Amino acid sequence: MFTLVSMFVAFGYYNQYDVVKFLVAIFSGVLAILFAHYLKVEKIKEALVFSLTWLIVGLLLDYFFSMKFNPQIFNSMYLWFGYGLMFISPMVHASLLKKKSIWKK
Repeated sequence: MFTLVSMFVAFGYYNQYDVVKFLVAIFSGVLAILFAHYLKVEKIKEALVFSLTWLIVGLLLDYFFSMKFNPQIFNSMYLWFGYGLMFISPMVHASLLKKKSIWKK
């Protein structure tokens, strides 16, 4: 996510258009689902551990690295929206897999 945001900042799109910030936040949720699917996270408890781990790692990385470039980073509602999507997406993925297996029976 840092690389993606850095590319948009370099081209001048990130701070100029709120829709770009919104799309980056949506992308973080999509990326979380893709990783959960790739790692075969199928149970909600696994998804919760996955989400918490990724949330903590992301917050630490933003705190130690991103704050050097943008001290106001944690004031952005788009950052928290992205973290929220990143947190709930694996659990939604796991619950949909659980419902899908019910329909297969």
